[in-house]
Amino acid sequence: MRQLGTDRKKSPNIFKILTFTILLTALTFAAIKITGLDKIIFKGPKTVVQLITDTGLKSDNGRTNILLLGIGGQGHEGPDLSDTMILASVDKEGKDVVLVSIPRDLWAPGVSAKINAVYAYGQEKDESGLSQVKKASVELFGLPIHYAFRID
Repeated sequence: MRQLGTDRKKSPNIFKILTFTILLTALTFAAIKITGLDKIIFKGPKTVVQLITDTGLKSDNGRTNILLLGIGGQGHEGPDLSDTMILASVDKEGKDVVLVSIPRDLWAPGVSAKINAVYAYGQEKDESGLSQVKKASVELFGLPIHYAFRID
């Protein structure tokens, strides 16, 4: 005759595991709250304006001007011609952004070419396409261009 409970395999006690898990989770959240890590972990992503205003980027009159230049790249006809040009001006105090799309067919003074060909011209000349586009943009708009990015 078998005695009850002697042949039973020991199974994990679900109640103990669940209690331990809940307790560990509660202690973790309490530790995060007490140490102030919740302000870092749960604050969410920063906006572009916050990134610019929180850093020591160059600016004039409280504005940082950024030129974004999109090109077709290799595999396209005219790989160094600008498809898209956008001038972004970020107000560090007022926390606003102004975006101006620059028409590709706009005539660039000093280069005697359309603005979308200035990058290609600079690349052929001395591999300084971005500096050529910045220079032409300063002449066109009368604004300092603090940063320029080429996006392929």
